Amino acid sequence: RELGLESSSPEFKEQIMESLRKNLFERMGLHIQQSMSDEEVIAFHEMSEKNEQEAKVWLEQRFPDWEAAFQEELADLIKELRETMDTAAGV
Repeated sequence: RELGLESSSPEFKEQIMESLRKNLFERMGLHIQQSMSDEEVIAFHEMSEKNEQEAKVWLEQRFPDWEAAFQEELADLIKELRETMDTAAGV
């Protein structure tokens, strides 16, 4: 809704949502990894491959602000996408 996609085709909406998910995942990974030591990055990756829930708990314990960072990254992505769409539409 924030992107003004109501009149867009379902396929286009899905493409946009997939792009948002992918970009958000990449940005969050970078954001979190910048706060980790090399050993923590390795430990987290190994843990996430074995037990996703355990990895989430580990992450929440070490980075209690991850949800705020997620919301910030999401807001930035939506703003960037809105600007791109406005530019493409000639607004």
